[in-house]
Amino acid sequence: MKVFIFGAGASRGAFEHDHSDSALVAPLVDELFETRYDRHATSILEAGDLDECRQGLIKYGSVEKWLTERWERVQRFEQPSSQQSERAFFGRISHYVRRLLQWVSNAYNDTNAYATLLRKLVARDERFGSISFNYDTLLDRAYSRRLGRSFDSFDAYSEASYVKPHGSVNWLIRRSAAKELQHGRLFDHQLFFNYATSSMFNCGNHGFDEIRVIDPDHRLLQEEQEIYHYLDRDYFYPALYMPLTVKLYPFIEGFYERVVTESRKMLNEATDVYLVGYRAADPIIQDIFRGIIARQVTLHVVGRDDSAEVMNTVLAWSRDHSVVDYDMELKRGEVSGDGFWAFAQQY
Repeated sequence: MKVFIFGAGASRGAFEHDHSDSALVAPLVDELFETRYDRHATSILEAGDLDECRQGLIKYGSVEKWLTERWERVQRFEQPSSQQSERAFFGRISHYVRRLLQWVSNAYNDTNAYATLLRKLVARDERFGSISFNYDTLLDRAYSRRLGRSFDSFDAYSEASYVKPHGSVNWLIRRSAAKELQHGRLFDHQLFFNYATSSMFNCGNHGFDEIRVIDPDHRLLQEEQEIYHYLDRDYFYPALYMPLTVKLYPFIEGFYERVVTESRKMLNEATDVYLVGYRAADPIIQDIFRGIIARQVTLHVVGRDDSAEVMNTVLAWSRDHSVVDYDMELKRGEVSGDGFWAFAQQY
């Protein structure tokens, strides 16, 4: 079995050329708050929010480091009002990221690298599975179009041997809307949205069974107002984990355990593992590898200039039993430095 592990570089490099509209190009994590994406922040993030995000990147050199420091600072605040305000900020960030990556997903076409790779895997009758750390549904749509898969439940993802450890833009946590926001038949979309962003991290954790999976091709995902009507005027939280160095997995109880279990199941059957546009810097990837049975597996890396570095880094920590305590041996495979699109064409 071949297991493909996709990171942000895969979606960024899935198209031969950049889109004519740069606001549809999949961002790397440090590009999330660039000015070309400002239109996706409308009615979510104010100019002050965006400025703080950009200044945080400059100060810390990384969006993940900055957001992590800011989240940890919330826990040190003494005033409940200060904590609530900061958590509301993170709620706005989550909704912004969902909207942005949904619009990136809308740019899907049948010539992108995900579709090309799946078409070749099917033609060769190869057994494969996927682990994607991306929020977008470009790969999900390729599965739907090329494999005839329908993703309307978590079981559908499991049956397709497809795991998304950071969540997905088509996964929503449904919450009962306060009656005072509905006013009978009247419906205030912006009021619902404000309530959702403000309460997302101020109302405790959530159960796995609260997540609703909507088919990634469904048109209602393109507009929040359509989603509210679909959910019978209940509001929702995005079921995705923000780009912090330590993901907030307790936010959805049971999610982490399911992701790790299903990922290990795939890797226990793998003969080859491909890291595509993924630097393997998330702590969860090491947790996943800890559960692999004794065996030799070939590691391949697909990326750009840093491909050889990623290969050496992963091989190093995989052999360090103080980091990953398991008996599987990762063997050096091929290093492709021409990007995902070129790799898919040549596969």
